[in-house]
Amino acid sequence: MKSFFTEFILLLKYALLGGLGAFTDFVTYLVLSKFLHIYPVLSNTVSVSLGILVSFILNRKYTFKRFDFIKVRIIRFFLVGLSGLLLSDISIYFMLKIGLNYFLAKIFTLPFVLIYQFVLNRFWSFGRIKG
Repeated sequence: MKSFFTEFILLLKYALLGGLGAFTDFVTYLVLSKFLHIYPVLSNTVSVSLGILVSFILNRKYTFKRFDFIKVRIIRFFLVGLSGLLLSDISIYFMLKIGLNYFLAKIFTLPFVLIYQFVLNRFWSFGRIKG
């Protein structure tokens, strides 16, 4: 029972702090695409990269509390984030092609990318590293 509770708390922290990263991503995306009129896929690339950085810093310190192997962890975290970015970019591109609004396209990608990245970050980026 303790293990389930511990994992649940970990998931809640990840979701909250990941939410701050996602908020950073989303606000940056809106500013770039709507107000600065930068192409949505390019806006998404910039915004996701910033969101990844914010999320790494917060999750490293507060969720996973892993302070060892920082270079390995940040590389892994960014690889997971960039694979999520690729998934997000491809999804947004095709949603725009079928006529979906850029705002809705971004909203639809968020839950899938979040779940995908949580699993990889939990067990790979912040998992046990033998050194």
